[in-house]
Amino acid sequence: PVPMTSSNLATTAPQAFFLVIAAGSATSLGASVIFSPRLLSLTSKRGLAACLGAAAGVMLYVAFLDIFTKCVDAYGEGDREYGA
Repeated sequence: PVPMTSSNLATTAPQAFFLVIAAGSATSLGASVIFSPRLLSLTSKRGLAACLGAAAGVMLYVAFLDIFTKCVDAYGEGDREYGA
């Protein structure tokens, strides 16, 4: 990990803010389908199930592959730190 300095913060803060705004906008756009009868008529149970399955797959990927590998790495660093 890169240590956080004032120059790093100055370059990453606007990018992080933009990503938060983009994620919120995408969520709002997706939720707006409920309020539009025309868009709601285009959906089907099969399509909604596919989207829900894709979202669940992304969450499982993040939970098990990304976070788990970081935990394993941190556990290994703890072993080296204590001489195990």
